[in-house]
Amino acid sequence: MGARGPQPTPNDVKRQRGTLRSTPDRRAADAELVTTVPEPPKWLSLKAEKVEWAEAAEYLIAQGTFARADYDTLACYCSTKISWLKERKLARKHPITVAQSGNVSPGPHYKMAKEYLSDMQKLAHALGMTPASRTRLDAVPAAPAKQDDLIQ
Repeated sequence: MGARGPQPTPNDVKRQRGTLRSTPDRRAADAELVTTVPEPPKWLSLKAEKVEWAEAAEYLIAQGTFARADYDTLACYCSTKISWLKERKLARKHPITVAQSGNVSPGPHYKMAKEYLSDMQKLAHALGMTPASRTRLDAVPAAPAKQDDLIQ
């Protein structure tokens, strides 16, 4: 069963309304946060999965929410996303199935893509990669790089 009640309001919206409360930093004492993009697990074998790993890890590090405990969840997210993209591509090539009786139904690739998308959304939510899930995290965003650091 999912979380009850309405979806949390994103902090940007609360800030614009003037209703954003300052809360103590509860995440600081939590799991050790990762500050650089780690190597992907060996079982992420496809190049696309590794590229997705790097992009997603960079995003989570910038948000201040990526800890060592999240490695497997992120790896599953990357693998699922690439599988979803493949199935979506196949679903576009073969959108329907026609039975001998003449009945038309969505093709098997469409059904698989739909399942992968559902799994991917759940994993993204668990990692704090959706607007609603980010509001439930007490994230400590990474300090922005100084202008001098960017030039060098």
